[in-house]
Amino acid sequence: MNKWMAVILGMGLIPFPARAQSPPAEGPVLQMAPPGSEWNMTIRQENGPQSPPAPTPASVHPTALRMRTGRNAVQHGTITFSNGNRKDFYVVDGQVLQKYDNSEKIAIFPEEFPGIQALRRRDWPGLFWLAQAGTPEREMVGKTECFHFHQTGLAGSDLPADFVFSAWIRTDTGHPLRVRLGAATYEFSEVTPFSGDVNLPANFQAAWKAFQTRLRVLKRLNSHR
Repeated sequence: MNKWMAVILGMGLIPFPARAQSPPAEGPVLQMAPPGSEWNMTIRQENGPQSPPAPTPASVHPTALRMRTGRNAVQHGTITFSNGNRKDFYVVDGQVLQKYDNSEKIAIFPEEFPGIQALRRRDWPGLFWLAQAGTPEREMVGKTECFHFHQTGLAGSDLPADFVFSAWIRTDTGHPLRVRLGAATYEFSEVTPFSGDVNLPANFQAAWKAFQTRLRVLKRLNSHR
């Protein structure tokens, strides 16, 4: 399972428009993609400064993520890797379901701890740090108005003190447009409607039911202590 935690940071410097001088945002800005929606994210990376140690094998890394949230709030994600392989996962009630590498068995584990490597989660990847960021400024990215958040360093983190975090959040929807982590760049598509439910495949359903059964047994045992 360690291979699932492939490090996705690297360099990918791109020009950004100058910051617009306008009032900062007030109140909540970031909004979750609602049930009945889908979106895509691409990852650009190179090796260089502000990149954590390379994954093993170093030549294989995530390049894209597709996330679909059913009307039933079950999520289906697909990570595409640089070697063309894909890994599907599902998120149900905060638990991630995914096949073990080279196995048909289903692993179930809590959604990934917020961090720079986490892709398998209910919310947006790469934005775990936003609560520590200061007040954003309004900025145009192409024709899209965004709130631009900027943060250097992160309290309680092992990252270098000069590690730079940036995020551009669409002012109209509260959904991310672009995120930069050190020298990596995430580009998010617009959120579009998805009209159906996300149904677990039969083997995932069986694993989920067995997991729920184990939880009920544990709760009964704990209640008698």
